Amino acid sequence: MADQVHDNKLVSIQLLRALASAYVSVAHMAWAFADHVGEGLGFSQEDTQYGQVAVAVFFVVSGYIMVVSSARMFGQPGATRAFWTRRAVRILPPYWLATAGLVFWLLFLGIAVDAGRVVQSLFFIPFWEGGGSLRYTPILWPGWTLFYELFFYFLFGLFLALGRVRTVLATSAVLTALSLASLVVQPEIALIYFITQPILL
Repeated sequence: MADQVHDNKLVSIQLLRALASAYVSVAHMAWAFADHVGEGLGFSQEDTQYGQVAVAVFFVVSGYIMVVSSARMFGQPGATRAFWTRRAVRILPPYWLATAGLVFWLLFLGIAVDAGRVVQSLFFIPFWEGGGSLRYTPILWPGWTLFYELFFYFLFGLFLALGRVRTVLATSAVLTALSLASLVVQPEIALIYFITQPILL
């Protein structure tokens, strides 16, 4: 069945993205509940694989929507700046507010919060976990997905002036090259490590 279009939005595609993000949100709450209270509201750590699938679906659909919604921007002067500005305005304020709320709550509970880590989390600056763990875990844990989403937006916006086909090809080529680099390179710099992980694909 053909996609229904309403107000220039692909309704069925947007619904798929909404379902994927809803599953991830519920799973995160359930796992947090399990960690701090008790049983995970019907979820278990074995359900993690489904969460990973949902994250992948969200990313793929987001990429498709970016191509469709940016149709008028491809090859236009100033498209890169306009695209980056729109993405930042849409994503950063809610994330910053949610992070600030969590920080205030932790402080209210008497839990120490590292100011440096808060700043790194707010601006998506990857850092090594304590003990050398190779994970990027911002203060607001699900924020790690936004790191990869914003990195995709950075690359996509960078190539917008090339036109639609070249933008898609160039973005895909860079993401593929970076992912393959993880097979031969083990960088010591956290940022380089996290942008050369297979999850980029």
